[in-house]
Amino acid sequence: MLKNTITLLSKVPASLTPQPHTLCGFLAGLHSHGPDASFKSFDDAYEAVIKVPLDSLNEFEEEIWKAQSRRFIYGNRNLSVVDTVEDATDPQSLAIRQLIINERPNLVQTAINVASISAPYVATSPNPSPLTQGHFGGLAIALPMFEASSPPSSSPPRVHIIGAGGCSLPTTLSFFTSHVTAVEPDQSIVEVAKKYFGADSELFSLVNMDGSSYLSSLKEDDIDVLIIDADDGSAPPLSMRDHSFYTALLPSLSPSAVIAINAIDSPASVASLSATISSSLPSHTVTIVPPPPAADTDDRHVLLFACPYDFHPSLPSFLSYFAQHEGLVDSPSAWLKSLEASFSS
Repeated sequence: MLKNTITLLSKVPASLTPQPHTLCGFLAGLHSHGPDASFKSFDDAYEAVIKVPLDSLNEFEEEIWKAQSRRFIYGNRNLSVVDTVEDATDPQSLAIRQLIINERPNLVQTAINVASISAPYVATSPNPSPLTQGHFGGLAIALPMFEASSPPSSSPPRVHIIGAGGCSLPTTLSFFTSHVTAVEPDQSIVEVAKKYFGADSELFSLVNMDGSSYLSSLKEDDIDVLIIDADDGSAPPLSMRDHSFYTALLPSLSPSAVIAINAIDSPASVASLSATISSSLPSHTVTIVPPPPAADTDDRHVLLFACPYDFHPSLPSFLSYFAQHEGLVDSPSAWLKSLEASFSS
């Protein structure tokens, strides 16, 4: 019904457009995404959705709540923050909060647990996103990989995350090292991360800056762990897939540095990226790790870990060390199985 309403109202003069509803951006994404989309572009869909009467949008919002126990607690043209509970009749029911980029409504950028609908998030312990929400909590594994392959040091590992999003990953890592910097180029995402996802400046540094520009500003040997969790419609971004990007990183990498990358692409493209990194970083080897089956992702979603060559002999000690890091990732035993299978193949 709403789909038909949107289509009919797509020709309403712009002068009659009301103030956008919280749902408008998300609905525009739904109606412009995928092969059967009602509109050819997100922009066209958004222009149509904002002309739908507010009463209709309010009714649809209540339908979503009744049918799916999902409440949109924030929404603008580009972003939506959605709280979902298991039992809408229980006011004490825990909620899963999701950050969604509206142009890609099928992907969850960040997911965290909160006490109830609209409750603030306060990080009091490691709290990785639920594995079944598709979050790549496995990126945090790069930290114990570095610690297993590097000599003992009194200095905390220096972790740099490109693509902060809702900041669940830097928040989790901040409980294991005091030197975490998360970089996010989108100011609106930074603001949402602070307001709804507990991005706390006392736990880690949050920098509003382009990722490539940030990396080029780093000093020699300044990176112990680099996590690339960014995308430009492609993950990683096209600018972070070529030889020159990784050779430019070399001066900033410490001798035992570990790089972790969230990749969403065809197996052939992922293999090409792996080869590019290996040729660019001669002291490192790249391992492709698929998420555990419980993550419910397809074959396009994998993690790449670039580790020093001498990491492989220390793999048994890493597996033992990782098992002791309670809270580093969701379902650690599932991740261990994926790691063991990938590194032994």
